[in-house]
Amino acid sequence: MIVIQPGSIDTEIFEKARHISTAFEHTDYDPTRRTIDLRETRRTALPASAVTRRIIDALTVQHPRARYTIPDQPLRLWLVPRMLADRWLDRVIDRMLGFQAIRDRLRVAKAQETGSSEGATANRPRPSPFRR
Repeated sequence: MIVIQPGSIDTEIFEKARHISTAFEHTDYDPTRRTIDLRETRRTALPASAVTRRIIDALTVQHPRARYTIPDQPLRLWLVPRMLADRWLDRVIDRMLGFQAIRDRLRVAKAQETGSSEGATANRPRPSPFRR
């Protein structure tokens, strides 16, 4: 088996995703959506031909590697994630995507629904489950 791992590839998905900027406004996904810059991602995306070339290479070489990467930002998307321990990488992704804010809002909403005595403390952010 051969695995091809491309980074961002410039395809029509960027056109289809343009509505994301308003579709998820005022939802639980809004903080995460704000961290995603589709224009910048598309600007740095590789052409589909880069993936095609890598696939052809993998299929035609006599002894193909098990994994081929085509990262558009090799240091950030390939090297650093492989150097970090899994839990550390999870923490980085958690912070980058703002999942703590989502957990906090869900906790507050749940406390308000149940009328729990935690309502007063629900506004105070709890530590991330990835922190020690």
